[in-house]
Amino acid sequence: MEYIKRNPDGTLGGVVETPGHHDPLRPELLAALEAITDLDRQLGILHITIEQQGKQIVQLQEEITTLKGGAE
Repeated sequence: MEYIKRNPDGTLGGVVETPGHHDPLRPELLAALEAITDLDRQLGILHITIEQQGKQIVQLQEEITTLKGGAE
């Protein structure tokens, strides 16, 4: 990746190459990134499921309270 370097005095300098951006990721880093992405997706799904279960618990508690006649 190329960018224009800024000089210490604030003026624009020449075009330079960002080190490492022209090389692809090493296979082990790519595998780690894929694993992290997959775990993030799974955690998102679990969060939704836990939230849904929490709502179901609240609904069931309300039904129990109603069946008891509102008395605790």
